[in-house]
Amino acid sequence: VDPSKDGAQLVYGLAKALTAKHLDKIRLQRKAQLWLDAPPDLPGQLYDADQIGWQDLSDEEKLACPPLLVFSDETALGRQGLAEFSSLLTSELPVKFVLLDSRNINEQSAEPALLAMAYQSAFVLSSSLAYPEQFASGLDQALAFAGPSLVHIHVPVPSEDGYSQAKTIERARLAVEARVHPLLTFDPSADGTYGLRLSLEGNPSLTSDWGELNPLEWALGEKRFAKDFSPVGDDDDAVSFEEYIELGPSERVGKTIELENPADGEKILASSRLASEAARRLLIWRTHQEIAGQTSPGVERLRADVEKEIEAKQEEKVAAMQKDYEGQIAQLKGESDGKVVDQLRQRLLTLAGFGPASSESKEDANE
Repeated sequence: VDPSKDGAQLVYGLAKALTAKHLDKIRLQRKAQLWLDAPPDLPGQLYDADQIGWQDLSDEEKLACPPLLVFSDETALGRQGLAEFSSLLTSELPVKFVLLDSRNINEQSAEPALLAMAYQSAFVLSSSLAYPEQFASGLDQALAFAGPSLVHIHVPVPSEDGYSQAKTIERARLAVEARVHPLLTFDPSADGTYGLRLSLEGNPSLTSDWGELNPLEWALGEKRFAKDFSPVGDDDDAVSFEEYIELGPSERVGKTIELENPADGEKILASSRLASEAARRLLIWRTHQEIAGQTSPGVERLRADVEKEIEAKQEEKVAAMQKDYEGQIAQLKGESDGKVVDQLRQRLLTLAGFGPASSESKEDANE
């Protein structure tokens, strides 16, 4: 559909018609069961059955309604279609929004997966033609979710991107490697905290910034970005992409990025616009990593705090045990010393003739 106001109204009209027809069936089923059960308050329960809405249905009853599949391309992420796109994902209607995206990283737009995840009301699948198992599994989950779903698929366009159709799957795979289109699933109905609902399984090198190549190296293989690369001049003061991404926004102003063209090994420069968007792709990937707990600084801080707490408790426990043992030793020593003193005093009194003496003590006295 065209992601315009008219297109959105068409989607809502179809979705409402589907759910209204399904609700009529559910109401009829419930009233039929009430007639069979014949409860004492039958009229009241029949009235209540007529008033049920979509939100009153169980997940099983919702899933019995056929979903509405809505197909669109990346134009849905523009200013005109973004509001309509968001409205679909926050509704309770069984709308499955299939977004076919060529991933033109030279044009800044909203990141659909992050946007949908923020609402926490839609199932989100980001997938690629190059990963059919992850795609099939995620699609099953998206269709089985009792509510809206976003299925975001990277679809290379060989005729526009400047390579043969035989390389379509390979280019799609490299887009995942470069973090231009990461794989993920987000299930808002899953148990646990927000991060536990996000899975990045299927992505290569989960704890790294990228796999085989970075976003700029991926863009080199796309004809549509050719104008964003130029030869290195004598007076160019360039930095590597690795150095560029570690700079703050203000420090990046005026910086150029140098990289090697794998086709001929020559050094080339990337435009600041493309470099900025490539860095944003990496920032989005790092955000996914943090949410999923792969390389989260928050997790590391929590782990350090827990280790400190355990260490402090262990030291406290050792100190308490040491104090207890020292007390026991002192008590035993005191008891031992007292016993020796009593024995010595008794021996001296006996030798002095003030107490009964044993045969041993008499012999000692005679000596």
